[in-house]
Amino acid sequence: MFEVTKQSNEHYLVGLVLEPDAVDTQNDVVSKAEVEKACHDYNRRNWPLWKDHQGPMSESDAAVVESYITESPMKLNGKSIKPGSWLLKLRISETIYKAALDGRIAGFSVAGVSNVEQ
Repeated sequence: MFEVTKQSNEHYLVGLVLEPDAVDTQNDVVSKAEVEKACHDYNRRNWPLWKDHQGPMSESDAAVVESYITESPMKLNGKSIKPGSWLLKLRISETIYKAALDGRIAGFSVAGVSNVEQ
Protein backbone atom coordinates (compact mmCIF):
# COMPACT_ATOMS: atom_id res chain seq x y z
CA MET A 1 0.00 0.00 0.00
CA PHE A 2 1.41 3.31 -1.13
CA GLU A 3 0.73 6.98 -1.13
CA VAL A 4 2.20 8.61 -4.24
CA THR A 5 2.73 12.37 -4.25
CA LYS A 6 4.32 15.08 -6.34
CA GLN A 7 5.83 18.14 -4.65
CA SER A 8 7.30 20.77 -6.98
CA ASN A 9 9.52 18.78 -9.35
CA GLU A 10 10.00 15.84 -6.98
CA HIS A 11 7.97 12.59 -6.82
CA TYR A 12 7.57 10.66 -3.57
CA LEU A 13 6.31 7.25 -2.60
CA VAL A 14 5.40 6.45 1.00
CA GLY A 15 4.52 2.89 1.89
CA LEU A 16 4.07 0.32 4.60
CA VAL A 17 6.98 -2.10 4.89
CA LEU A 18 5.93 -4.12 7.95
CA GLU A 19 3.00 -3.94 10.33
CA PRO A 20 3.25 -5.51 13.78
CA ASP A 21 0.97 -8.37 14.78
CA ALA A 22 -0.57 -8.66 11.29
CA VAL A 23 -0.47 -11.69 8.99
CA ASP A 24 1.91 -11.00 6.08
CA THR A 25 1.93 -12.49 2.58
CA GLN A 26 3.81 -15.58 3.82
CA ASN A 27 1.24 -16.07 6.62
CA ASP A 28 3.79 -14.98 9.22
CA VAL A 29 3.18 -12.57 12.08
CA VAL A 30 5.92 -10.21 13.19
CA SER A 31 5.96 -8.66 16.66
CA LYS A 32 6.28 -4.92 17.24
CA ALA A 33 9.78 -5.47 18.64
CA GLU A 34 10.85 -7.43 15.53
CA VAL A 35 9.42 -4.78 13.18
CA GLU A 36 11.42 -2.12 15.01
CA LYS A 37 14.56 -4.28 14.95
CA ALA A 38 14.19 -4.88 11.18
CA CYS A 39 13.70 -1.15 10.47
CA HIS A 40 16.68 -0.12 12.57
CA ASP A 41 18.84 -2.84 11.02
CA TYR A 42 17.86 -1.66 7.53
CA ASN A 43 18.61 1.96 8.44
CA ARG A 44 21.99 1.08 9.92
CA ARG A 45 23.10 -1.09 6.98
CA ASN A 46 21.80 1.24 4.25
CA TRP A 47 20.94 -1.67 1.94
CA PRO A 48 20.14 -0.90 -1.70
CA LEU A 49 16.58 -0.82 -2.99
CA TRP A 50 15.63 -3.56 -5.44
CA LYS A 51 12.75 -3.60 -7.92
CA ASP A 52 10.87 -6.90 -8.24
CA HIS A 53 13.74 -8.75 -6.49
CA GLN A 54 15.69 -8.50 -9.79
CA GLY A 55 18.59 -6.34 -8.71
CA PRO A 56 19.53 -3.00 -7.19
CA MET A 57 17.89 0.17 -8.47
CA SER A 58 19.90 3.27 -9.21
CA GLU A 59 19.57 6.20 -6.82
CA SER A 60 18.18 8.22 -9.72
CA ASP A 61 15.20 5.81 -9.82
CA ALA A 62 14.59 5.61 -6.07
CA ALA A 63 16.34 6.95 -3.00
CA VAL A 64 15.33 6.57 0.65
CA VAL A 65 14.25 9.87 2.19
CA GLU A 66 12.83 8.45 5.44
CA SER A 67 12.57 5.04 7.09
CA TYR A 68 10.82 5.04 10.44
CA ILE A 69 8.57 3.40 12.99
CA THR A 70 5.20 5.07 13.57
CA GLU A 71 4.63 6.33 17.10
CA SER A 72 0.83 6.65 16.94
CA PRO A 73 -2.08 5.50 14.78
CA MET A 74 -2.29 7.18 11.39
CA LYS A 75 -3.86 6.86 7.94
CA LEU A 76 -2.07 6.14 4.68
CA ASN A 77 -4.24 6.33 1.57
CA GLY A 78 -7.30 5.92 3.79
CA LYS A 79 -6.04 2.73 5.51
CA SER A 80 -5.37 2.68 9.23
CA ILE A 81 -1.75 2.14 10.21
CA LYS A 82 -0.95 0.76 13.67
CA PRO A 83 1.62 2.29 15.99
CA GLY A 84 4.88 0.38 15.64
CA SER A 85 4.56 -0.01 11.86
CA TRP A 86 7.54 0.52 9.58
CA LEU A 87 7.07 3.13 6.85
CA LEU A 88 9.46 3.99 4.05
CA LYS A 89 9.47 7.22 2.03
CA LEU A 90 11.30 7.33 -1.29
CA ARG A 91 12.14 10.08 -3.75
CA ILE A 92 11.35 8.43 -7.09
CA SER A 93 11.93 9.01 -10.80
CA GLU A 94 9.17 9.83 -13.28
CA THR A 95 9.27 6.21 -14.51
CA ILE A 96 8.77 4.76 -11.02
CA TYR A 97 6.14 7.43 -10.29
CA LYS A 98 4.09 6.34 -13.33
CA ALA A 99 4.54 2.65 -12.47
CA ALA A 100 3.24 3.28 -8.95
CA LEU A 101 0.26 5.27 -10.22
CA ASP A 102 -0.54 2.49 -12.74
CA GLY A 103 -0.38 -0.19 -10.03
CA ARG A 104 2.66 -1.92 -11.55
CA ILE A 105 4.43 -1.38 -8.23
CA ALA A 106 2.18 -2.68 -5.50
CA GLY A 107 4.17 -2.69 -2.28
CA PHE A 108 7.43 -3.07 -0.42
CA SER A 109 8.99 -6.41 0.43
CA VAL A 110 11.41 -7.00 3.26
CA ALA A 111 12.93 -9.89 1.28
CA GLY A 112 14.56 -11.16 4.43
CA VAL A 113 15.28 -14.51 5.98
CA SER A 114 14.03 -15.46 9.42
CA ASN A 115 14.07 -18.31 11.88
CA VAL A 116 10.53 -19.44 12.74
CA GLU A 117 9.96 -20.97 16.13
CA GLN A 118 7.30 -23.70 16.19
